Amino acid sequence: MKSNGYLIREFAELTHVTVRTLHYYDQIGLLKPSFERPNGYRVYTDGDLLRLQQIVTLKFMGFSLDEIRRLLESKGYEAVKALKVQATAVKDEIARLREASRAIDQVLRRLEKDGRIHRQKLIKIMEVIQ
Repeated sequence: MKSNGYLIREFAELTHVTVRTLHYYDQIGLLKPSFERPNGYRVYTDGDLLRLQQIVTLKFMGFSLDEIRRLLESKGYEAVKALKVQATAVKDEIARLREASRAIDQVLRRLEKDGRIHRQKLIKIMEVIQ
């Protein structure tokens, strides 16, 4: 980290999150910059980077911003524990997507081979995706 933190544009470029999104997160109290300079510039730190990672991951997992705020602000919330849960969820999602990919490949091979689609394979794809 830069010793004096990151200005909002630098933080946005570093994290690939738009300045507009960062302003919105600040506005709703989800991610406030660590401090503000006398000139009004917002300054983010590595602690803010960890919180933003948590937000992005939880959002990816389907949580609403309101649910994310409640979770992150809940008593007893621990980043290490949360990262472990996130890692497990991401691994589960990868496994689910691999299974869907295999089912789609099987349908595609069958379709290319004899022009037919096996109904049960289509159902399997839908089950995995849902």
